[in-house]
Amino acid sequence: MSLRGLAICLCWLFAMPIAESAPFTFRAVAVDIEVEAQQQWDNAPQWARTRTHQRYRFETVLRSTGTLEGANLLDPDLRRRTALKAEYVRRSGMAQIKAAGIDPAVPGLVERLDQALEKKIQHCGADADCAVRAQMEFAPLMAAASLPDHHELFDGEARYLFFFGYPGCANKVNSEGEFHLKGEATRTGKADRLKPFVLEILATSQGSPEEQVSLCERFTMVIDTKTGDIQIENVYLPAARGPMTRVQYGNTLTRDQEIPIPPPLQGWANSVLRSARATGRAEANLPLNLPLDGDSSVLGTWTGEATAKIRWSVAPLDP
Repeated sequence: MSLRGLAICLCWLFAMPIAESAPFTFRAVAVDIEVEAQQQWDNAPQWARTRTHQRYRFETVLRSTGTLEGANLLDPDLRRRTALKAEYVRRSGMAQIKAAGIDPAVPGLVERLDQALEKKIQHCGADADCAVRAQMEFAPLMAAASLPDHHELFDGEARYLFFFGYPGCANKVNSEGEFHLKGEATRTGKADRLKPFVLEILATSQGSPEEQVSLCERFTMVIDTKTGDIQIENVYLPAARGPMTRVQYGNTLTRDQEIPIPPPLQGWANSVLRSARATGRAEANLPLNLPLDGDSSVLGTWTGEATAKIRWSVAPLDP
């Protein structure tokens, strides 16, 4: 299997198609992230001061077949985690192939799957989402047909529950924020040519249909039933969009725009939930050495700090 094929194989975990007849176990996941940040930009004679307050809240539901596994699918070691995910997808694909009455050792199986996938993608035409769904559908089958069997990776103590998102889950989204930048800038670098540099955004969102679909399907979570600890992969910050006014070099632009998320915020939230208790909170001061508005083309230096807070809970949920 190619590196691209392996990547698709691993991404398949984010939309795990578990058999509908499975006796599911459900968990309600709620995350609340808030950040207050201030930053200054200096590129003499140009300057700017920025402040922003943002809050991201979401709730979603994950499900599991309730099977205890002998290894942590989100193992902290990257190489082991990659190998475990590949084996898990291969194992699922093998179950699908056998359930269809196909001999997994039949000659030319990979080529036949390739041809079937190609036809399905061609049928999608210009619909990129359709093509991605087709690749996801075939990923476990291709893994089963082409990857070596490493079932021994899961031969440890059966103590881990795997949870995945699923289409049509119940979820809630609430994102809001304000962004204020004020300063002076010039194209010439001369102090007597400075002009106002302003960026204002007021944003709020309850999630677009696309974001709600993404919120249902993107998460993987592992619960260690021995310790009660959880691990969540890919913490999601649903975008907040609202009216924006930008004044720079004498020009004014107004439009709707997503509020820029402070650069270190998502990585920090991911690190907190990579190993946590089922319920908790955390807080950190994060350095801001990259522009809060995302525009580094103006050069200069950025200094500042963001105070970030996160609260979360994972609780059993009746189906």
